Amino acid sequence: MNDPEISIIICTRNRADRLRATLTALRAAISASPAPCELVVVDNGSADGTGRLLQRARSEDPHLFALACSEPGKSRSLNLALAAARGRVLLFTDDDVIPPADWIERMCEPIFTGTADAVAGGIRLAPSLHRPWLTAAQRSWLASTEDLPKNIDHPMIGANMAIGRHVLQRVPGFDPEVGPGALGHAEDTLFWLQVREAGFRIATRLDIETVHHLGPERLSRKAFMRQARKRGEFAAYVEWHWEHFRRRWPRLAFLRAAWQLAFLRVRHFPTWIAAPTMPAWELEPMEKYHARRCYLQELRRPANYEHHGLVRRDTCRLADTARAEPPAASSSLPAPDRTVSTAVREVQSERRVEC
Repeated sequence: MNDPEISIIICTRNRADRLRATLTALRAAISASPAPCELVVVDNGSADGTGRLLQRARSEDPHLFALACSEPGKSRSLNLALAAARGRVLLFTDDDVIPPADWIERMCEPIFTGTADAVAGGIRLAPSLHRPWLTAAQRSWLASTEDLPKNIDHPMIGANMAIGRHVLQRVPGFDPEVGPGALGHAEDTLFWLQVREAGFRIATRLDIETVHHLGPERLSRKAFMRQARKRGEFAAYVEWHWEHFRRRWPRLAFLRAAWQLAFLRVRHFPTWIAAPTMPAWELEPMEKYHARRCYLQELRRPANYEHHGLVRRDTCRLADTARAEPPAASSSLPAPDRTVSTAVREVQSERRVEC
């Protein structure tokens, strides 16, 4: 197989049924791509047969390479995939997404032609998720861009985004404290903020849509409550660690957010009780409540970044220490993390043999 120009990256955990459909759609998209592709799938500790599915898929598809990341966290899996991928363009999607046949070519074209360094694509909810009561605000919380004008700037979303490999020279990876398995949300949003801060050109192509096949349980009130908590945790993390925003009266801000949420619930009590899910008016107040609550926890910690930094401070310190004090050959060092270092070396060695 020729060296790939494009690496398609997917991280998965316990979604074997949906992943199967995604892999089938990606095979068709890879066949239609004029540029050679590879598909890098990282299994983040699945226990539902995902490993067996990937073994079978790998035996049938020479473009697919499967890795295992035992450490919990989507960001860790993404960073493992970044280290193993070989393409000039890195194209991201999720394990419950169906892309169109021309998806690869259209998403990568702005990067190959030099008009952009990254591309933010669009996402449409699967028809099975349509409900008459679902509002534009609720759809946006499910990562849908279908209600937005196609020509506006929009954050990159991991279900449909692409970057040139050169972007990693400035923004080397995803924050392991953010995303599913950690804070649970928006590892792609922080990455987009850093890519934008680094001055890279981001093309918004919401007209290039993938279809997101979320489970119907994501429409429940419980799921939206969980989403509000995750969004609030992420907002507090970015506010404290990345933006270095310092509230003068943080406890008062939390109490105000709690009072506003309670007031709205009393005001809308009859419709609130009868609603089939979390109503649209409750989304932002609930997120704000959790953001103010989590801010009180984050302010006890030292900031992980310089103001609008592109690399975590602990990563910089580790790199500086490694450069300043190279280990002696006879020194006793802890075994390297197999899921990151050894696995990458193994797959790269294996690829050299296969290609």
